[in-house]
Amino acid sequence: MEYYNNVRLNSATGYITTKDVLAGRQQKIHAERDRKLEAARQQRQSHASKSREERSDQPPRSGTAKESYFDPQQMSDMAAS
Repeated sequence: MEYYNNVRLNSATGYITTKDVLAGRQQKIHAERDRKLEAARQQRQSHASKSREERSDQPPRSGTAKESYFDPQQMSDMAAS
């Protein structure tokens, strides 16, 4: 019973322990989760925009991975010999 009331997160109560629901902390816990999620979203957006800026400073890559491993001229030279 101790585990069920004080540790187990119940999906029916929004993944909050029974003890927290009965103590009236459900709204406070949800508000804190929302605040943390919004901070994480902003951090990801900031990181993504910085990464895009860094990539825009670099020259574009030449060729594709397939072209770097497969040289058609070399293959035709090998076939001709």
